[in-house]
Order: sequence, then C-alpha cells, then structure tokens
Amino acid sequence: MPDEPRATPERAVGDPSGECLLTLVFPAALEEAIVGHLLEHPEWASGFTCIHVEGHGRSVPLRGSAELVRGRSKRLMAQIVISNGECRRLLDHFRETVPNPEVVFWTVPLAAYGRLTAAGTGT
Repeated sequence: MPDEPRATPERAVGDPSGECLLTLVFPAALEEAIVGHLLEHPEWASGFTCIHVEGHGRSVPLRGSAELVRGRSKRLMAQIVISNGECRRLLDHFRETVPNPEVVFWTVPLAAYGRLTAAGTGT
C-alpha cells in the first residue's frame, strides 16, 4: 500500500520513545520569543504549525481596551509532532528561557501521522 500514515506502536503514556502532539498557547506578545526558539532548535521542532487563536475565560488576562471590550485575548497556538523525550526537553528549555505563566501547554499521544500522498507526486 502506498505511503500509509505511519502509526506508532502502542506505548505507555510518557514512554520517551513514543510520539505526541505538543500544543503551546501563548500571548501574541511572545510570538517572536517562542517561534524564534522553535526555529533555532530544529532538533526539537523540525516543523510546526502556528495558528492565531483567541483566549476566553477567567484565567485569561485581557490587555488593552480592545480586549476588554471584546472579552477575549489574542493568542497563538503552536502544534508540534515530537517524541515524548524531546517534548520534555523542549518544555524544560521554555521553562528556563520564557518563564511566563500565560504560556499553556498540553500533550496528547499520537496514534498516527503522515501525508495523504507521497511527497512530490502532485495531486
């Protein structure tokens, strides 16, 4: 079968050899710092996706009159497919270099990851 998504074998949660999807949500003001660190460390994030999102809720600080009126805060969300071991190292790095309580993260085990077609085949 051509280029099926690769599935990771079943592993215990937290197994350093498994893969996860790391999601980081952070204030737009931290975009350069966080994205810069990801670009500087391809060993942790050889590729990632950034999405502009909005934070809602009591735990989300609102800055400026526009956010206060709208009731939501501009945020970015970065998602990275990464091994569990590298994820721990990346999070430790961010705890040291960008220690900000407004940076939120979560991980989920990755069941499958791949492309719908082989690279360079078009269609």
